[in-house]
Amino acid sequence: GSVVALVDRLQSVIRDVPLEFLDDVEEAAGQLFELRRSTQNPEKPAGTDDDGGAGAGGQGPAKRRKGGKKRGDNGLQDLVALQAWMREKLPVSGTLDSEKMYYNPTGDFTEHTEANTVSVDAFLWDDNDVDELCEAGKLPRNMCLECNSRKTQPLNFVSHSLSIPELNFVFTEALPSVGGVEGGLVVDVGSRLGCVVYAAIVLGGAKESVGVEINKGLCDLQEQALSSLGAGDRAKVVCGDIVDQKELLGRARLTVLHNPFQFFSDVKKAQAIWKKMS
Repeated sequence: GSVVALVDRLQSVIRDVPLEFLDDVEEAAGQLFELRRSTQNPEKPAGTDDDGGAGAGGQGPAKRRKGGKKRGDNGLQDLVALQAWMREKLPVSGTLDSEKMYYNPTGDFTEHTEANTVSVDAFLWDDNDVDELCEAGKLPRNMCLECNSRKTQPLNFVSHSLSIPELNFVFTEALPSVGGVEGGLVVDVGSRLGCVVYAAIVLGGAKESVGVEINKGLCDLQEQALSSLGAGDRAKVVCGDIVDQKELLGRARLTVLHNPFQFFSDVKKAQAIWKKMS
């Protein structure tokens, strides 16, 4: 009990750590969540939530105290907490085995193929993290054009999420300059890890934020994380196809489409989705 109480106290302290120490907080938060899980429920099977039901990968991060969330610095630290939790559940790519990847030769991705492209989720790993992963041999940088030769070329790194600095810029600088989303509804199409959904609340002050995600595994991850972080009724996840959500899209003050179809549908299907959404 004393260990759990100490970890809970440390987690509350982390939320008030100055932003210049966020890189250290990322690692510390992940270790704290793991320590809390192992000490609080040593006999509990992995993949169950606190009331015994099936979860997406064990106990989530500690809930914040009641009374709502502060925006700004605390909002960034909330995102770091979400990042640390998701790192424990996902590979470096930030993708699940249940997701089918498509490599469509369109737009800026005409030269991207399965052979020369590596997914590295920017919400989970920044450029410094990627350098460390490459140096540790956990992530390749280059591909060999001719086996057993020195003729190589750099791999293409792609991310399917916005990074924390990008989310901060969008919700605290770019959007406020054109009216912002405070008090409104934000819809994220292909919400994946829930980072846009959560950022819309803790950074943008949205009244409601809804992620629409078609992959059931990712929906489960988002729902567990958002609930554990205390997002409450303001953050929701709809598990389904965006073409069936016209009423939701019609109410949105902001609809986020972070290239959701490029790698997760073929060209014809993507074109059909765009037509149905318009």
